[in-house]
Amino acid sequence: MVSLGRRDAKQKLAHFLCEHITRMSVRGLGRDGSFDLPMTQQQIADAIGLTAVHLNRTLALLKKQGLISHSGAVLKVVNLEGLKAIARFSGEYLSARVEAEILEPVIRSR
Repeated sequence: MVSLGRRDAKQKLAHFLCEHITRMSVRGLGRDGSFDLPMTQQQIADAIGLTAVHLNRTLALLKKQGLISHSGAVLKVVNLEGLKAIARFSGEYLSARVEAEILEPVIRSR
């Protein structure tokens, strides 16, 4: 929460997308930087603390900068390193959490 409050709109969205693609990739659901994002712009905006209008403008900015593209509900990260740099993203905090999420169903089935 503290981290989210200290980011501007571009950083918030970039971080959200980096985290999402990291989680999807670990599960084998991302393809060549593309992944399904079945959320409306309003839902994404609510999740990262922006208005839908501001989110729409920020998405357009990331597209204009050549970092992302999208078609329908499929989003493609064109420049992951650039997106990570904007977000100051390090997925290290996710590693233990993602491993636990992946292993939890296996552990429960035993």
